[in-house]
Amino acid sequence: MWCCRGGTWRGELVIDSIEAVAAAARDNDLFAISDEECFELIDTAHIGRIGLAMNAMPVILPVNFCTLDRKIYVRTAEGTKLDAAMARSVVAFEVDDAFPGREEGWSVLVVGIAEEVGGEKLMKQVADAGLQPWSRTEKTHIIRITPHVISGRRIVH
Repeated sequence: MWCCRGGTWRGELVIDSIEAVAAAARDNDLFAISDEECFELIDTAHIGRIGLAMNAMPVILPVNFCTLDRKIYVRTAEGTKLDAAMARSVVAFEVDDAFPGREEGWSVLVVGIAEEVGGEKLMKQVADAGLQPWSRTEKTHIIRITPHVISGRRIVH
């Protein structure tokens, strides 16, 4: 895990603003979501977004995914996502849903380490969990995101 406080990396991932978001949520129509419900909501989503750095610039890419044992799996071809996984980069993963007519919705943010994993057994497990490439591009690599921080919030009127 990684931590940056005051510009110094300390070896564990901590996001100070999560507590601030939860405190602010108590004062209005934003409500913090428990870790358990965050994982339940992740499992209802069909598309997620992975945020990573490419040449020191932030990039957010849509991905289809599955979860196994509270870890997030993405199939990919060679390229930006795989490069981040090969470097064991810290990435963000986000899912959300909105109900515009009611001005309500929720979002879940996961921050963790991306790494390439593989093997025939895992490829079968993610396929059985519904993770299939949407494009015709052959996606023979699997990226696992191990969550270190998870936060969610819901807006309700």
